[in-house]
Amino acid sequence: MEAVMETSSVQQRVARSARQKVEQLEKKKKKKKKMLRLLRRVGGERSD
Repeated sequence: MEAVMETSSVQQRVARSARQKVEQLEKKKKKKKKMLRLLRRVGGERSD
């Protein structure tokens, strides 16, 4: 029984860390998009 409990907790930990990594990647992507949009806006203002 203990071994089963350990494996399930390890699986939960792995799943949680994987989910956090995915969330971090999504945040980075959103930040990049925001930065690109800001840079594009600033570049457009400068070129005018």
